[in-house]
Amino acid sequence: MYGIGTGLFDRIENGVRVDVGLCCGLATKRVGLVGEPDVHRVSVELAVHGDGGDAEFAAGTDDTDGDFASVGDQDFGEHVLLTSPMTPSDATPPPGIFASSRAAAMANGWGFTHVSSTGSTNTELARAARVGANGTELLVTDHQSAGRGRLDRRWEDDRSGQLMFSFRTPVSDDVHVVPGAIAVAAHEAVIAAGVDAGIKWPNDLVVEHGDAPGKLAGMLSEYVDSSPACVVIGLGLNVASAPVEGATSLAANGSSAERDDVLSTLLERLPALLNDPNLVREELRRRSATLGRRVRVERSGGDLVGIATDLTADGGLLLSLDGSQVEVSVGDVIHLRIEE
Repeated sequence: MYGIGTGLFDRIENGVRVDVGLCCGLATKRVGLVGEPDVHRVSVELAVHGDGGDAEFAAGTDDTDGDFASVGDQDFGEHVLLTSPMTPSDATPPPGIFASSRAAAMANGWGFTHVSSTGSTNTELARAARVGANGTELLVTDHQSAGRGRLDRRWEDDRSGQLMFSFRTPVSDDVHVVPGAIAVAAHEAVIAAGVDAGIKWPNDLVVEHGDAPGKLAGMLSEYVDSSPACVVIGLGLNVASAPVEGATSLAANGSSAERDDVLSTLLERLPALLNDPNLVREELRRRSATLGRRVRVERSGGDLVGIATDLTADGGLLLSLDGSQVEVSVGDVIHLRIEE
């Protein structure tokens, strides 16, 4: 399934029409769906009676060929992923664009959805978690109309020139492992694409050498107090283009990698990292573009200037200031030249 589009319909209370796009490749296998072979898209109408809480097919089940398995007594809230209205064209981009990434996610037992456009992938996955979705999911988009970065900064894209996705997974104790694992896996994918980059604290990938230096990627990490609790990590990485001044892209640095190449490599590396918090911390230190550098940390309470010496267990930055160690948990880091 390549996407889900929702739309209200008349006469049925709380009714939703779901447009489901099937992989076109299945058509060659003559997939029969309610007596219609080679279906690319089918609308399924679902409703809840005003006097009860049970969901049912609004138009009945015209199952003349017996193709529907019995649904049974299920909580449809468990299967919710996207909850904001999208048109079918938004929900069903051309199939196969992220074939390798989809396969990597499925191999890990993770859900994978690719849409042409959405407001914010982080917002969508967080909202779904609050209404009962509790699995590990990826949501990939070609365009965000309300993309966000840290401190509610707006994320800019130019449609399909960037890899944009969010990853949601349940967490228990060490919530800091997930964003660190995503950062390390993303860095590995960038190196595999042939670009020399580093991880800049707290959440960026940067290129500092060559003809096209600049910010390559940014992350946004959010904790969701759902049941179970989860974290949602959004990542935007410039692949073919960099729409913001001061940014760079893989292509600008000589890479021919496509979005699917980068994401599939990231997803292949990610499970081992998620299962080994110590490895994540070691790799964050080894790949850091910040440690050992003289930096200025810009904070609302006042800037700090010192040498970045280490990372704490929960992802904070340790600064050496006049012989004292100061831990910083929030702030924007500026890498300084020696004379600064």
